[in-house]
Order: sequence, then C-alpha cells, then structure tokens
Amino acid sequence: EAQEFLSIYRENWKARFGSYPKKSDPLIASTKSKTPARLYMSGVRARVVKMLRESGLRSILDSPSQRHEVPADHGFRKYFNTMMRRAKVNYLDKEDMMGHKVGLESHYERYEEDDFERFSEYQKAIPLLTISDEERQRAELVQKTKDLDKMQKEKLEYKDTQRQLDALREEQEKMKRLLCIEKNPSDLGSSDCSLKIRQKDRTL
Repeated sequence: EAQEFLSIYRENWKARFGSYPKKSDPLIASTKSKTPARLYMSGVRARVVKMLRESGLRSILDSPSQRHEVPADHGFRKYFNTMMRRAKVNYLDKEDMMGHKVGLESHYERYEEDDFERFSEYQKAIPLLTISDEERQRAELVQKTKDLDKMQKEKLEYKDTQRQLDALREEQEKMKRLLCIEKNPSDLGSSDCSLKIRQKDRTL
C-alpha cells in the first residue's frame, strides 16, 4: 500500500522537478521552492493538520489550551508501535524500526545490521498497518494462499513419510522371514515362519 503511494509521489516529483528524487534529496519537499528543498517539522505538521481537517477527522478546538486525544504527528508513531506489539513483532526489531535505543540491552550486547530480521518481522504487522480495505483484503488473500501452499506441502511430505514407513515395515518383515528360515530351514515355503514372527511380535 505504502509502496503504491510512494511510486505516485515519485512520479509527481519528476513532473515537478524534472527528474526522479536523488539520495541526497529530502523525502518531503517544500512547495514554495522550485528546487528540492527540505520541508521542516513545522511545515510537515501544518500539512498533516490541514489534511486531517479537510478529511473531517479533526475539528478546530474551542480553546488553545485544549488538546486532541490523538496527537497529529506523534499519533502515527503511537499507532505504529501499538500495531507492531499486537502483531507480536520482535521487541528489538520493533524498537530499531522506530529509532529507539534498546535500553540496557545496548550496554551488554552488540548487534550487527544482519542480526535484525526487519522485513520478516515487519510483514507480521502489514495487515494491521494497512489502511485501505482493498489492500488489506489483498494482503489477507496472499497470506491465505501462502498458508494453503504450506498445508499442501506438509500433506505431501506426510504422504511421502507414510510411504517410506510402509517400505521400511515391508523390508523388516522380509528380514524377519529370512532370519526365521535360517534358524528353521524346515519352515521354508510354509506359513509357520509368519505365524512365529507374529507371535514373537505380540510378546515384545
């Protein structure tokens, strides 16, 4: 979902500035500049508040001393943190994605970049972080398809294991018959060996 809107944003950037954004360019550019210029915190907050009001999600308060229940900017971080916890994302990965220090862990342990399984952990929270119902349903369908494929694979592996077990049992029976015949050559070609083998198995 976010990738789709970032792709649209990228194309709008090119239409406005004549080229795609470079690594050195800011993520959010000021609308007052003809070249990519960073939009500072106050500008970002003003845009967010404007969108919230235009969408009807937030009204103007009666008094400047009043506060909304959910902060305009920090509310996104709180929601992200809540959804990551609800999705049982690894604590260290969650804290790292949020830019938090790991607390006491950082004093006693040292982590390399590869130690964090960010994307695999982030995937757990994608359905909870998805806003569009259509995108959420698409993500759920992809997950159900993966679960079904996993079940079918496990079913095939179970059948294969059963065939291997049946083959081992058959081989075991053959070996038992050979041993019985070696001990009792007179039983060759008779059913006495099979009977003795079954009786012996019952006593084990």
